[in-house]
Amino acid sequence: MCLNRMEASHSVNNPVSGRVLRKAGLLLEGRDEGYYRYRNGFQDSGLYGLTKSRYLQQNEEESTNDTKRRKECPTHA
Repeated sequence: MCLNRMEASHSVNNPVSGRVLRKAGLLLEGRDEGYYRYRNGFQDSGLYGLTKSRYLQQNEEESTNDTKRRKECPTHA
């Protein structure tokens, strides 16, 4: 599978979920106001993302060792 981007979001009222996303390498990109419906109201959402190029930057040492073994994604014309 050839992914270029991964996204996730969580309720800002649950900061532990945000820590899990950051620990997985995702970066906080923004906040959506009133994104989640919860009980009698709405909650804001923290928006996280990670692109392939940023992932490779973060994991450059490991990536360098595995480059020869990794299959490249085919380009679509």
